[in-house]
Formats: sequence, structure tokens, C-alpha cells
Amino acid sequence: MSTTKAVSANQPQSTTSWGVPIPSLISSLFASWNRPKLLYNETCTVLEASDQHLKSGDVVWATWEGRPVLITSKPTLAENIFRDRSFYYRFGTDEGLRRLGMFKQGVIWNNDHSTWHAARHHGFQPHLNTPSLNEGAELAAAAMKRYIDKAVSSNKPFDMLKALRLSTLEVPLRVFLGIRCDIPDQDLCQIVDDVVAYFGAWEFFLCRPRPQERLDQDVAVANLRATAKRLLQMALEEDNGGTQFIETAQKSDHPDQLVLELLLATVDTSSVSLLYLLVHLAGSKGGNLQQQLYDTCDTHSDLPEKCLNEAMRFMPVGPIVMREAREATTCDDIDIDKGTCIVVNLAKIHRMREIFPNPGEFDLKNFAEKPSFFHPFGDGEKGCIGRHLAMREMLAVLKVVISSVHIALSEDQPVQCLEDVETRWDIANQPTSPILFTLTPRD
Repeated sequence: MSTTKAVSANQPQSTTSWGVPIPSLISSLFASWNRPKLLYNETCTVLEASDQHLKSGDVVWATWEGRPVLITSKPTLAENIFRDRSFYYRFGTDEGLRRLGMFKQGVIWNNDHSTWHAARHHGFQPHLNTPSLNEGAELAAAAMKRYIDKAVSSNKPFDMLKALRLSTLEVPLRVFLGIRCDIPDQDLCQIVDDVVAYFGAWEFFLCRPRPQERLDQDVAVANLRATAKRLLQMALEEDNGGTQFIETAQKSDHPDQLVLELLLATVDTSSVSLLYLLVHLAGSKGGNLQQQLYDTCDTHSDLPEKCLNEAMRFMPVGPIVMREAREATTCDDIDIDKGTCIVVNLAKIHRMREIFPNPGEFDLKNFAEKPSFFHPFGDGEKGCIGRHLAMREMLAVLKVVISSVHIALSEDQPVQCLEDVETRWDIANQPTSPILFTLTPRD
């Protein structure tokens, strides 16, 4: 196993007389004679650090805030981590998680099993049955059709991601919260903006060594929390008796946090994943795939699902999975201590030639057969609970887009193919700037 050691530049540590941090020196003596060579600091995200570390091997050790970190792109190890209940914790700074409202609360980053179980299995799970999945997909598709029709009539460049986010927002509002009243477009746009801003604060507070130094990030958290409280109040004022999600939220100590995380889980990641596929279809490397999809709109072809899978493989919205060992264990012949942080680099695994025949290109041949490893939603007990809803939504919205209009990328922008898209990891891999499309109605 190739190993390296990394030390946070911002972490105060005792040092030897020649300036080597003592914890790193001790751990290096036991693990490797390699000297520390990578920092996790204020300008480096976990994803960037992971990518740098894995240049030296597919199983790499580092340190973060004085704790060991196991970084891996080894498929068998990743599979075992996903399925072993020793790793259902997620790591992050306690102070940062408190600022986010996620410390032992909610469902996404909650390491308190009892409250996590109640939120996941009594709040979210009941709305993921077949009727709710169908209703959610229909709502998102109908909303997308409205935005497309409006854009066609205006004949202006179309902000596809904004429309996708607004369309998927229909699902938490209508299905989970039971809000049936109309919400003005400007208020819907503000909800989406609040969700996107929160992702930036989430990335910052989650793992930064000194989150108290950036109090301005609290504004993004406060804004989305205020939005969640307003939506919760609107749901309670509905005369439909309230959904089971609302009933579960009211029984928790922090009902607004469950609503906040509902918005995080349902609005953004599926929208960005579908955007990346649409960019490829509309771009210079899309070939005739857009036409092929159009020809299958009224069939039961598996082509749309293969396209989505390839988009999620080639340009993953969730490129890494972060876990923590809640107990000492041995996994894939590697001894792992309690409290060890785990980073599984899915993006690198999904680019392995041993798994995919043409990993460096957007190529449907990568899914000609079922791959031995493909987990765009993670896996195991802490895998994405909404994966089936996300797929159903994306397939429904994709069909509406392709059957309604021919899409092309606006010529007066740098992005002309998927490889041109610049992203930043704010928990999810987000495009750094809007990507505009031109829409031509189908005959």
C-alpha cells in the first residue's frame, strides 16, 4: 500500500527542534518514511486534496485536524466501506456542523442514529413509494414544460439549470410538504438561490479548521433556515391535514432543519446531473445522440437511462463520499481505528479502464454491459435515500425537454461541450457560471 502523510497548515501543533510536527513524525515512523507533502488548507477543498493524494496510490493515508484520514479509489475497499455499518458516520468539524444545524440533527450529516433513523424512515421514506415517485416526476416534468414554453415564446437564451432547479423544487413543495397554494415565481427563484448559497457555506463549514473566521457564511445558512421556517408554516396552514413528513418534522426538536435538508436533497443534485447530460447533447461532441433520444420518446428504450448513467459517471455531481469509522475494524485487509475519516473518490473509480472500456470519453459503450462498480448515489445504509426519485424525475424531465425542443448551446459563451464546463466542489460539483441554451421547437 502506498502511503503519504498530510498535515493541515492551519492546525497548531507541537514540533520537534527541526520543525516537523510531532503527531506527523510519530505516525510517519509507524506508517512510512515519506515526509508530509500535501496540505489541507483554507484554499483547498476535500475533493482537491483527495485528487492530489491519490496520485501516489489507490489507498493513501493523511491527517486532518489531528485525525487519520483514509483516502481511497480502490473499488473493493469502497464497496466494503459502503456496506459495513462501521462506516455509517460522516465526518466534519463539530463546530462547523453546529453552524450548519447538522450536528446530531436532520438526516444528511446526522451521526446520532436514533434521530437520524426517525427522520429518514418516518419522514422521508414514506414519500418514496411508487405513487409519490410518479407524482413527483409528473410535477417536475409539467413545470419544466411551462418554463420551456415561456422561453420559446420569449426567444431569449435559456438558463437551463435555473429552470431545472425550479422544476425539481415542485417535488418537495407539493409531495413532501403538501403545499398546494401558488407561490410567486420570484419567491420560488429566491428559494433556489438560498439553496445554492447554502451549498457554498456547507462546503466551507464542514471541514475548515477554523470556521469561526468566516462569519459571513452564516448568512447563507440563516437565509435558508428562514426559508425553511416559512415553508413549514405554509404547510401547517394547508387544510389537507398535513403530510407524514410534516407530522414527523413536528415531533423533532428542530422541524425547520428537516425542511431545510429536504430542500438540499431534492432541488440541486438531480438538476445539475441532468444539466451535464443536456450540455453534452447540445454541444459539439453530442453527435446525433439528441436525435436518437427523440426517436425513443414514445418507446420503452433503455437509452435515456444509459445516457443519464454515463453523464453521472463522466461528470459526477457527487465525486467523493465522506465517512467516519464509528468503531475499530478491519476492512479489505486494512486495519482502521475508531474515528478514522474516510474519503472514497468515486470520480476516480468511475474513470477506471478496468471497469469502463472508454473511461476518458462520454461513451455509451461504457454501459453496454452492467459495470462491476457504479455508485453515483453512494451505497449502503447512508446511500442516497432519494436515488429512485431522482432517476424518475430526471428521466421525466429529459423526455419533456427532448420531445419539446431541439437544444443547442448558445454560441457567445465559452462552453461548447461538456468538457468545457468549469466546476467547483461545494459538496456537490457545481458549474461555476450559467450555461445558456437556445431552444428550437420541434415540428
